[in-house]
Amino acid sequence: MKNSYFDLIKNEVLGKPVEIVYFAFPKCNGNCSHCWSSQMELGTIVSLSQHKKNLSALSKLNVKEIKISGGEPFFNTNIGEIIEYTRKKFNHSQITIFTSGRTFVSKKSGEDGIKETYDNLCDKIINFNDISLQMSADEYHANVLKRLNSKSDFSKEELLNNHVKNFVFACERIKKKFPNFDYRLKIHVNFGRLDYHKKIFSDWMSEKFWEESVIKSEGLIKSGNASKIKDSITLTKNNQWSLFVLPGVDFIKENHDSLDKFTDYCDNTDIYMVRNSSNFIVIAGWWNLIDRKAYYFKYSDLF
Repeated sequence: MKNSYFDLIKNEVLGKPVEIVYFAFPKCNGNCSHCWSSQMELGTIVSLSQHKKNLSALSKLNVKEIKISGGEPFFNTNIGEIIEYTRKKFNHSQITIFTSGRTFVSKKSGEDGIKETYDNLCDKIINFNDISLQMSADEYHANVLKRLNSKSDFSKEELLNNHVKNFVFACERIKKKFPNFDYRLKIHVNFGRLDYHKKIFSDWMSEKFWEESVIKSEGLIKSGNASKIKDSITLTKNNQWSLFVLPGVDFIKENHDSLDKFTDYCDNTDIYMVRNSSNFIVIAGWWNLIDRKAYYFKYSDLF
């Protein structure tokens, strides 16, 4: 990294309050068209010890919030230990976990489904205090549920409704035991589709819950394709940087058609993402991640 570029990173990003989006697992079985995970794998699979090494290094930054994401983070069989280590190293930071819920939400309905979901979550996470668990609950995920349960007689709306109901009522039970636990539903849709989603859950979800516990955005994905997200929204920078941490990868200059291509912010040249299990890449600014313009630093640059 050129000294001027490194100085720019230090002056712009380091030392200021940041949020970290840590990709605990790069893969997802959803392939939702509006998600960047459908376009490329952000990072690669690394060992638990490497995750701990990464998180320990990142804890030296001024982190306001750390978001554990993917892919699907619960596909990582060590996710419980990763969460506990994150709590240890970022004990003054908000911890948020993004998920589809498909690895732990029961397919059963009624009390059996709620109890199984509760038990599955408690098997993965020991202490829920000071954690916010946010599950996607939009029609993209309804389509995935139908695809994964193709032999089911239930419609995609019915499958999504049961999925969300099990999650919500299981989380309510967890909240009684861990009062500082928080959970949310996330619904990101095209214009005019929020009422469609609201109707899916209308048999049990109150207006108050819809307003207070559902994170909603409408029109964010105009094209329905993550690679064209810039056509849908205005990218604006703010005072708090988002640092996207891609474990187990590095950038090289050599051209490889099979690798994901970025543009180096420093010299405007093409760079390519390769696996390197002892490294991580941090891309500063979500607009740069969407742009694939790598305003970035590496583990080896700082620690």
